Amino acid sequence: MTEKGFGVVGLLILLPMLLAGLMTLVGACTLVAYYAESHHLCRKTLLEIQIKMADKVNELLSLNPKAERLRKEEKTARRAVQVAFLPPLKAAAIAYWLSVIARQTQLRSRQFKIIENSQREARQILHQLKRELQTKHSWLQMGEGVFREIAHVRSGSIKLLVYPTPVSSLSPNYNTAPLFSKLQSLDVQWSWDIHKILPRWILGHVGEAPKFQGQCSSTLVQRKGKWVATLGKDKFF
Repeated sequence: MTEKGFGVVGLLILLPMLLAGLMTLVGACTLVAYYAESHHLCRKTLLEIQIKMADKVNELLSLNPKAERLRKEEKTARRAVQVAFLPPLKAAAIAYWLSVIARQTQLRSRQFKIIENSQREARQILHQLKRELQTKHSWLQMGEGVFREIAHVRSGSIKLLVYPTPVSSLSPNYNTAPLFSKLQSLDVQWSWDIHKILPRWILGHVGEAPKFQGQCSSTLVQRKGKWVATLGKDKFF
């Protein structure tokens, strides 16, 4: 066999290996691109949620001085009702006391609305994130959706973890829960099977493939007396 013939035979022997390597490289690049886009979407969305949460908790805490003033005012007005004996004075004292209670009730309603709105907005944004993760890169889908599962949000972190003091007051102060940054952490995990992402012509050369998972997180931290949003350390496994 001539030297040229040996070269052709060698090329034919190496060609399947080269093709398999090329296919593996294409598959790896597809997975990396898929993960990068999904991870960016997750981080961007969780940061958006926590920014809204930070705004709400700061707004809620900023009402504490007003709540405290109203409690003191209510106590003074109630005492004035108790010591007023003449009917005109007692009527005026009761009217003033009721006006203070009305302002307390109005403030309490505002506090409730801040908490409820923050949690409703966060749930809506998180739901949209899950939908986008499930439908992202639809051009890669084969059969059913790419994502097999998206883990639920852990530790009740979708809630604004604050508590009133005193609990029975019409205008309580609100405080963040102990270990607030840790408990307020929002964590999302997702997973996919590369058999549902890579084209079939690549899968024939990949063999048994693992399930890949992505994760992102965010929380609130206190800086200069204000709560601000920050991203957590993420994993890819």
